[in-house]
This record gives sequence, C-alpha cells and structure tokens, in this order.
Amino acid sequence: MKRDWNTIETFTFQGLLELCEEKIGKKNTMELSPILYLHHLTQRNICGKSDEEMKKYLMNEGYSSVETMDLVKRYKIYKRDLFDYTWKQQSIMDRTSMYLDPLVRFRQVEDRHLGVIEENGRKKVIDISTPSESKEVCDITEGIVWKETNLSYTQLQTIKEWWKNIKQGVLV
Repeated sequence: MKRDWNTIETFTFQGLLELCEEKIGKKNTMELSPILYLHHLTQRNICGKSDEEMKKYLMNEGYSSVETMDLVKRYKIYKRDLFDYTWKQQSIMDRTSMYLDPLVRFRQVEDRHLGVIEENGRKKVIDISTPSESKEVCDITEGIVWKETNLSYTQLQTIKEWWKNIKQGVLV
C-alpha cells in the first residue's frame, strides 16, 4: 500500500531534513530519515509518544507489522540522542503550517526565513523568522513594492529572482 503524506507533515519535515543535512550530512540523513520522521511526528503531537501509539499510527499509515516493529525499535535506540523541538521551533512550524500552499516554500535566506504566499489575490513575501510575528517584506503582485527596507543584497536578489519566476509562471 502506498502511503500518502499529510501536507503539514511534509511541509515542516522538509525543513527538518534540510537542517539535518547541514548538521550530519546527506548520507547520514538518508539513513536516519525514517527515524527522524517518526521523531518529528511525536514532537509535533501528530503521533503519540508511547510504543503502542507509534505502532498504531504506523500501521494505519500502511506500514507492515515487521516494518512497524523495526522502525519503533530503531527509534528507541536513537531517541535519547535526538533533540526536542524548542518553543521557538514549534512556533515557527505552527505559523509555517498556516501557509500550506506557498508559491515559494519558506527557506532560510541569511538571517531571515522567507517565503511567498498568495493572500486575497496578492502575492506577498513573508518573513517568519521571529516567533511572535510574521512580517510582510514586500508585495510582488504587480512589480515589487517594498515594505521592509532593512534587507541584505542577497535577500533583495533572492526576492527579485522569485518575482521574475512567478511573473513567468515558474514556481520555485
């Protein structure tokens, strides 16, 4: 049975994989991705933290009983070495989940976490770097209308590139 990924799980898990690639490399991330994914699900309270809750969740998602037992066993071995999400990380993921259908997925551009959403017919570049608020950096519906002026050259160039791609119908 083929598993379907929940949009919220996939969207926030992508960021976790990118962080892990930076910290431990691609090879180790690929080997540990099922464990990291299960850890992500437990941290986000999508899946319970007890063995029985994890097994039930995995079985409902299409894993065989052998795959389920193996994954839970491997998870228990690595669990003590895995990090818990901080309040700030949880907050960023919660806010990011509100923007499930971005035109440009959220990514780190220097010290800002930027993405492009469409809201009420407007295309907006949003910064979700701070846990307490999302900032509209600019509106790129019909050209670029800057609302934030304290941007680096790299951030400006990235936004200009996104605008050109969206204008040409190429989503990034």
